[in-house]
Amino acid sequence: MPALTVTRVPAFEDNYLWLIHGQAPHATRVAAVDPGDPDRIEAALAAEGLDLEAILVTHHHRDHTGGVTALAERHGCPVYGPARETIAGITQPLTGGGGGCADLP
Repeated sequence: MPALTVTRVPAFEDNYLWLIHGQAPHATRVAAVDPGDPDRIEAALAAEGLDLEAILVTHHHRDHTGGVTALAERHGCPVYGPARETIAGITQPLTGGGGGCADLP
């Protein structure tokens, strides 16, 4: 399995947003996890030369979802998140299946 790089993006006063990407040749393709602040995500993408390919939302709190819609529209990427929560912008609703990532395409 290829190694992943996780980049911590400080946000708000007490939280982090996350960028996850692989190694070469796909090192610039990144997923954002819980992008509550779209400006912080955009700054991190620009600073690292990364391209947003997907968004993963873990739950509905505003500090996790605040940037979802703007980022998805700007980058044209899918948004994965819990099917049982009302979160604007989710295009790929996920449900538990007991098998881990069974819902992922």
